[in-house]
Amino acid sequence: MRNACDIVILSMNNYQFTEACLTSLFSCDAGFPFSVHVFDNASTDGTPDNIVRDFRGRVRVWRSDSNLGFSGGNNKVLERTKGRFACLLNNDTIVTPGWLGEMVAAAEQERRRVGVVGSRGNNANPDVRPEQVVDFNTSLDQMDEEGLRRAAARLSRAQPRFSDASAVVGYCMLLRRSMLDRIGLLDTRFWPGNFEDDDLCYRAAEAGYGIAVANRSLVYHFVSSTLKGATKWRHMFGVNRELFRAKWVDTGRKTALGVRARPRLRLAVEVPCTRAAAHRVRVVCNELRLRGGLVHTFGPPGSTPPPDMVPHVASASPGRQYGDSAVVLHQSEPTVSRDTGREHVLLSLEGRYNPSRACRQLVLGQRNDRRFAPDFLSVRWSGDQRQVVRKNAKSRPEMFHEMVDRIERHLLDLQEAACEETP
Repeated sequence: MRNACDIVILSMNNYQFTEACLTSLFSCDAGFPFSVHVFDNASTDGTPDNIVRDFRGRVRVWRSDSNLGFSGGNNKVLERTKGRFACLLNNDTIVTPGWLGEMVAAAEQERRRVGVVGSRGNNANPDVRPEQVVDFNTSLDQMDEEGLRRAAARLSRAQPRFSDASAVVGYCMLLRRSMLDRIGLLDTRFWPGNFEDDDLCYRAAEAGYGIAVANRSLVYHFVSSTLKGATKWRHMFGVNRELFRAKWVDTGRKTALGVRARPRLRLAVEVPCTRAAAHRVRVVCNELRLRGGLVHTFGPPGSTPPPDMVPHVASASPGRQYGDSAVVLHQSEPTVSRDTGREHVLLSLEGRYNPSRACRQLVLGQRNDRRFAPDFLSVRWSGDQRQVVRKNAKSRPEMFHEMVDRIERHLLDLQEAACEETP
């Protein structure tokens, strides 16, 4: 149907979630005409056959012999449908009355060209997407259909009815078809999922389309039941994160969206001799390199570095020491004169903390603190009255990246200051 919305749902096993999602779709008034398409990413539990059996004639099922991921599966359906709108809906969601009509109304606001609309729900980071968050005050297993309907009834009076956003979370995302014809479909490089929703929102904004949240549309999400069960999910999260950063931040494209492009970090690091300590430092150095930083590593003077570390050749030459690095981290007390135009920072691995020292200190973890993961996931700063920061990010890679964000920002500040002081 041309004047309708094509709802696209991906499935990969976990039929109980898909069944609950489809049941909620057909049991409440969506507020706008729609057709339902389920693209199955090579399920092995009979999911596509179960859908045909239980929802005969109401759902079109698409089958794939391989897992095409979130972008690839959605694109296959989007390429072959013609509705005025398309809605990408996760299979582990429960919709409520009027959810779709409110999203379409947000897209059709007068005097605005809105291309992407998100709903309200529970699966949004309050620090990143506060405009989408709804606190249900209950756990996942305690939420029932009646509770959702009551929550939707309360939200139906929300003011304002629509709000602007820089991006929306992709578990429920309404897309204007004419916008997709102009900017293209989802980027399949973000496999199997994560960051493809941000990428699409940024491309929409870059093309002049607005991003909105329908504040009276409520969709409950059971939070990545499919993706988090996939093999190497955490690894792929990090890969896609760096792909997104390379595509938008390193190229400066985010400047057009009002976000400052990240400057390039130029850093030299004295890597400790002991293998365990060297590993904790290299974990952060490797992350900074992946972000586009120029990070030189070298062994302490008069010592032999670990066999798996390649010393920084330029450090052997006094005239070219540390290359073009503006900030140098030292394992031991820096003895280099401060008139070199570089910022010298004392790197401590033992947790020795003395805020009265004239030299800034970077404390990377504490050897005897068993709360922290072995890959080194804690940090605190001293000097310049900066607030001490400590994070326990064990088994949570996003917390590790948040910690490195703080390290990177602090070192960039020191680098800029050092460059300004250079004659």
